[in-house]
Amino acid sequence: MIAAFIRPSTWKPAPVDASRHAAALDAWGGLQVLVVGDVMVDEWRFADADRISREAPAPVLTLRRRQISAGGGGNAAANLAALGARAALAGWWGTTPPVNGSPPGSPPTASRTA
Repeated sequence: MIAAFIRPSTWKPAPVDASRHAAALDAWGGLQVLVVGDVMVDEWRFADADRISREAPAPVLTLRRRQISAGGGGNAAANLAALGARAALAGWWGTTPPVNGSPPGSPPTASRTA
């Protein structure tokens, strides 16, 4: 019997100390951070699977929503700014053309304070 060899886990999560978390978030306030990294755009596509294609075993999707956001170093800088830090971004970008109808975006400035 395999079940005899499986032990239930004894691990339990530590209790949450809200004041400790609040202090950690407050520590980011006003902190100046330089993020050096690649600058890219992330595109998220949300769709519903309506049916399976007759030509191939693949779902046929109906696009419901697209979301475009900062990726790479831009994502890190945006997250730091959301925590209250003053984030500056220095990075580089390529000249890859838009794919599948993505809007062509102008490249961000080389240095920006959020």
